[in-house]
This record gives sequence, structure tokens and C-alpha cells, in this order.
Amino acid sequence: LRPSVGARCSVEVAYRRGESITLRSDNVLLASGSRAVRLAALEQWYTTPLGGHVRCCDSDSIKQIDFLPRKVVVVGGGIIAIEFARIFAQLAAEVTMVVRAADLPKSLARVGIDNQIGYLLQADLRAAGITLLFESEIASAQGDCGKATPSARARGATGRLRLEVVQTGTAEVREELEADLVLTATGRKAVTDGLGLDALGIEIRPNGDLAVSTSLMTSAKGVYAAGDVIGAPQLASTGIEQAESAIDAMLGRRDVGAAEDASRLLDMPVAAADCSPAALLSNAARYPIGIWTMPELAFVGLTAAAARAPPHNLDVVEGVGRYSESIRGHVHTVGSEREGEYLAPFMRGPGSAAAGAAGEQLTGPALKLVVERAAPHRIVGVHAFGEDACELIHFGTTLVQGGKDLSDITAVCFAAVTYHELFKLAARDAIGTLQCDAWRRIYTRLLQMGDGDASLSSDEVQRGLERMGADAETVDDILQSLFSKKNRGAVDIEQFVKRASRMRSPMQLDLMAAGDANASTDADAEVYNRLN
Repeated sequence: LRPSVGARCSVEVAYRRGESITLRSDNVLLASGSRAVRLAALEQWYTTPLGGHVRCCDSDSIKQIDFLPRKVVVVGGGIIAIEFARIFAQLAAEVTMVVRAADLPKSLARVGIDNQIGYLLQADLRAAGITLLFESEIASAQGDCGKATPSARARGATGRLRLEVVQTGTAEVREELEADLVLTATGRKAVTDGLGLDALGIEIRPNGDLAVSTSLMTSAKGVYAAGDVIGAPQLASTGIEQAESAIDAMLGRRDVGAAEDASRLLDMPVAAADCSPAALLSNAARYPIGIWTMPELAFVGLTAAAARAPPHNLDVVEGVGRYSESIRGHVHTVGSEREGEYLAPFMRGPGSAAAGAAGEQLTGPALKLVVERAAPHRIVGVHAFGEDACELIHFGTTLVQGGKDLSDITAVCFAAVTYHELFKLAARDAIGTLQCDAWRRIYTRLLQMGDGDASLSSDEVQRGLERMGADAETVDDILQSLFSKKNRGAVDIEQFVKRASRMRSPMQLDLMAAGDANASTDADAEVYNRLN
């Protein structure tokens, strides 16, 4: 690129045969992408053949391998590293992952993966026979040509790399590994060299990314950029959106407001919204992310932890739909190694100690909804690990971006037999949590009206319900659910909630008196009527 007379800039295009042409334009879109970052400790082995093959590849050069390795070491704990580890495991290779972080959820936290879903992914990698070395990194590598037998040559095993693995951030040797192939997936860097950006005064950030405005224009007028060259999120989907948005900005097109004539939708720009890295990364609902493992992982919106933290500060609950409880999940896995909650044995081991710290531990493929506790219970996040997750997430994206609530799921009759049933299972699970919360509030109010003990007798419940305005039929229903003929003793809060939750929704019973700090509102009642 360089300044030009009669146009904002010119682009010199060089052909491989040595010829070149010059193009002049007022607008240019830079989409030069990124290249894989290579590890200094392995630098010579990215290009040096060993036993007739290059034994160390990055996530770009891996496409050029010409043999099927039997022992593979994958360095990195990000999306690309995980995908390739699963691919080679599926090809019957012995795979070891070397990860700097303490576990995969921590390694993937920056991209927004739910903690429990992350542990499911980690367990599934173990179930596939992949060895996971956490808090580890490669210090050095040496080549070993090995024995050049005919069978060894046929499988590309006439040379191996011997790797020294150390504790992250130290020189303490943890173990030594051998590999037919080492794949490093430790980040990517924008490709800007050789473009002549200095001649146009285009700003390059310290990390190598091009700086762009909200319209994706660089610091040089008329020069736009999109995709990996401007930094995270560095996804194919967001790169396409950015390119379309940049073209719209070049041509001066604008969005069509909701009040305008629908017949003008054909003139609507494809991507009129701000698609700059800052805008995309600041809103987890802007785009879904899919990880192409086997099975798949996908998510959109907020995790429960992110929703509760600043700047959102939301009070949320979670609802889980388990594949093993869905009709299709049952049909597809009965009698197979993936039947039921098959990941339970693999939830233990290094990096798994906190797998259930945030609540009930998931032990099989699942879809999770993150829902606001307050009515109308808006859905702010969807996270899935299991078959077809990367397809299912687009309904989840519609829910999150559209501000939909639980009733928008429970009102849908999903076609059988499809995994979309998981959304309804997760919604019902969230409703169950909300109902338990309501029963806890009722218990607290009954306890305040009781005799001061930490439990409630049948008489205390009856008197309290009557004071709260419950009719005789409601009182009788609740007493029957709480106290059996064999057990008329007092109930504590857990017994109360467990037994009362077998009834219909407490919100439908209209037990929360007006003026109470936790009282239901008209909106609560309306939502619960729709949900039930």
C-alpha cells in the first residue's frame, strides 16, 4: 500500500511469476489474517526434517503433514489445541496435551466458557484417552532418528522428538515425552508485514493488531480492516460480519429502522452494527462460539458467574437439560459407551477438584440456561456440550439476543425426536429452582409467625397459611404434601421445600402477601401462569 495521485491509495499486486500491477482506489479492505505463534523452545524443529518428516507443526503448517502419527503432543489449552487433540485421538493416536493453566476451564475462561461445561469437555478428552498435563510447558526438544525398519518408515516413526516438560514458570522438570508429531497452538499474530502500512501512517497496536474505529476504518482514510488482522475474537463468523460491515461503511449504507417500510428490507445492509473488536468483546450476546470437538461445545451470552459480576450484577439461576434425559439422547446412546451420565468416572484426577464447586456436578452432555431470577426470567446465556451443540446454539442465540424468557421456551412444541427438547428440559429445571426459592420464602414467613423453633409443625403451618390468606383447599393440599400419616413431626426448611415442591407452583397459590419484601408481583403471577 502507498499514497496515490487521483485516489486515496494504490495497491501493488505482485504475481509469483515476477510481474506486478498497480490498483488505485479510494477504499481498501485489509483482511490479511493472522499466523500461528511459534514456540522458541521448538523453533528449529518447525522446519528441520527428522526421519524424512517435519515433526513439529503449528496450527497453520499442520495441514501439510504427510504421515499419520501414532504419538502426538499438543501444546496449548485453547480452542484450536483442543480440536486438534480430539481429531488425532479419533485417528487412534496416543495424544498428550501440555497446558500452562491449572485446568481447561481456567484455560478457556477468557473466551467465556461455563465452568461446569468446561469440566465436561475436560472429562470427555480424558474419556477419549487423551492425557492432560496441567501447569506445564515445553522447555526443550531433541531429535531421535530411531530404528529405520520398514514398518517404522511406513507409519512415519523413523524419527521422534524428545521433549522436556517443566512446571509452568519454573525450570523444574516434570517429565519427558516422546512424539512422532508435536503440534503447537499457543496463539496467533496479525499479518501486517510487507503491506507498506507505514507509508500511509496506519496505526499498529503494541500487540501487532491494526487499530480501527467503530466503522472498522484504520487511521488512514479509506483503508478499512476486518478479521484476524484487527485482533480478537478472531473467528471466521465475526470476520465475515466485520468485512460486510466495512463494505457497508465504504458504500455509506445504513440500517433500516423497525418503523420503516418492510418492503425496503432488501436494501438493508448486512451488518450495520458496530463490529469493532471492542464492541464485539464487550457484549457476549453478539455472537455464538462453537468448538468442533466430538461431541461439540457451543455457547452464547453470559455464564452465571459473569452475569453476577460487574458490570452486569444480575441475580440469576441456572437450568440444565441433560442429553441422557432427552428422547433422542436416550435413543442414540442406549447400549453404547456414551449411555447415560458416562463421564462420571472421568471427572476425577488432576484439574478436576473444583468440578462441582459451583453446584451439582454435571457428568454427561448437557445444555444449560442462565436465567434472571426476577420475572419475567429473561434468558441471558446458553451453554451446551453434546451432539449438535453447534447447531442448537443458534436457537439459543435467538433467545439471548431477543431478550426472550422461560415462557418463550415452554410455549413451543418442539418436533420429536430432536435435541431442541433440551431447551424445554433446561427451562423446566430453571422453573423448578425458581419454585423452590419461592417455597423457601414461604417457609421463612411461616417460621416468623411460628413459635420460634427452627422447624415447623403441622399446626404452625396451618395457622401461618391461614394468616397469609390461603383458602381451606390450599391449606389442606399443602398439609398433605408436607405431613404424611406416618410422619406428623416438624419439618425443617429442606424437608419443607422438597415436599412442597411436589405441588403446583407456589406462585399459583397466591401465598405471598402484599407488602412483603420478597412478595410476588403481578408480573410474577402472570409469568408463572404461562410457565405452568
